[in-house]
Amino acid sequence: MAAEELLRKLRELEEGQAELKREISKLVPEQQQQHHHHHYHSSRRPPQPSPVRRALPAAPSLPSRLQRVGRVGLTDRQHIRALHALGQAVHIIAPGGKLIYWNRYAEQMYGYSTSEAVGHDAVELLVHPDDAEAANNIIGNIFMGKCWRGKFPVKKKSGERFFIVANNTPLYDDDGSLVGLICLSVDTKTLEDIIGPSTSMKSHTHPVKPRFQVNNRPKCNLLNKSSIESEQTVQSSIASKITTLVSLMKKLRHPNIILFMGAVASPERLCIVTEFLPRGSLFRLLQKNTAKLDPRRRVHMAIDIARGMNYLHHCSPPIVHRDLKSSNLLVDKNWTVKVADFGLSRLKLETFLRTKTGKGTPQWMAPEVLCNEPSDEKSDVYSYGVILWELVTQKIPWDNLNTMQVIGAVGFMDQRLDIPSDTDPKWASMIESCWDSDPQKRPSFLEVLDRLRDLQKQYSLQAQMQRNLSADALLKGAVK
Repeated sequence: MAAEELLRKLRELEEGQAELKREISKLVPEQQQQHHHHHYHSSRRPPQPSPVRRALPAAPSLPSRLQRVGRVGLTDRQHIRALHALGQAVHIIAPGGKLIYWNRYAEQMYGYSTSEAVGHDAVELLVHPDDAEAANNIIGNIFMGKCWRGKFPVKKKSGERFFIVANNTPLYDDDGSLVGLICLSVDTKTLEDIIGPSTSMKSHTHPVKPRFQVNNRPKCNLLNKSSIESEQTVQSSIASKITTLVSLMKKLRHPNIILFMGAVASPERLCIVTEFLPRGSLFRLLQKNTAKLDPRRRVHMAIDIARGMNYLHHCSPPIVHRDLKSSNLLVDKNWTVKVADFGLSRLKLETFLRTKTGKGTPQWMAPEVLCNEPSDEKSDVYSYGVILWELVTQKIPWDNLNTMQVIGAVGFMDQRLDIPSDTDPKWASMIESCWDSDPQKRPSFLEVLDRLRDLQKQYSLQAQMQRNLSADALLKGAVK
């Protein structure tokens, strides 16, 4: 079994590598491929580029290499066809429990058409009442960020019960918000046709309704027992993580760090209670606000974020956020920005943090993290540079690329977002220094704060001069 498991993992790695190569090949211009001017290897970083800004235009209105990629790649209709053509049933369940996507293979496997499935409660439609509690527990844990893979009994439209092997994972939007859970499943009989019948499982059909047995014992009893044990393990793991998170958050006291107020860790409910910030996330604020941010407000927000991150990096031991992005920054009624969501934070227990877990959101992640190379607190500085870019453009980073293309462009081709030409040179310089390919050349948050304070003084002087000019104009008008 160990050899089979190893072989399976190797195949998964090969498939992932092949997919990444395909996505990268879309980003490389045809001339570059023909003349072989550059070679990119996943095992090492590309050579240091010239001092000229390495930028890819992100504005949809501008012609760019990445836009050509978008036209060459799959259209939305082709993506839908690809999902329909998969040899597995694919369905998506919204947080409310209703089905919001249903592919053709799911229609064949369960017997429900798309119109009959979409908009209906997934558990009521697909699961026998005896197994509904276990199904709801699994779904609840997936909505909390867990993944679930295993064998589960379901039912067809006809009422016939059968087993599926399912892979359930959370599905997130570009801003990190939860869309729902996506389930890929296949009938176990189909698997048996491919790999041969299982020696440990027998299916027996009851004259009234199908029953499934394992080792001559009712499957539902075994399922309930294993599900309870599985759920207890998951609950214990989540409770442990929340306890760790609580012990971290309760020690933090800073005006630019979200205030921890309490936690609930009962078996029925696990949650963390923090202060409420009425303006919501910086991401939504930037996307909702059509008018350009006042330069003074923009620099004030940047200072707030840098102060919060500087505090985390100077804790004992230092705290690396590892998922710094605009949707994890919350804004209060006074426009003060606070750093939140420490779900991926790690304590720097050694002199140098060396983590290769690669968790985070690709659009904001540093190249070394995307390449699964060792990373430290300077990966937070890179993410901060993307937030500075958002503050000046009020656009979504890499919104014209899919996840694999972002990994290829940033991690393996050393590309960066395009900084608008009308950006303050000091602001642009600060963004580029945060995006340096060499993490050690990126500034610390203390250094960023010094540069931001200089900008703050500059903008205050400009505003004061503008007010004086306006006052002079009013006086001259009054004299006339």
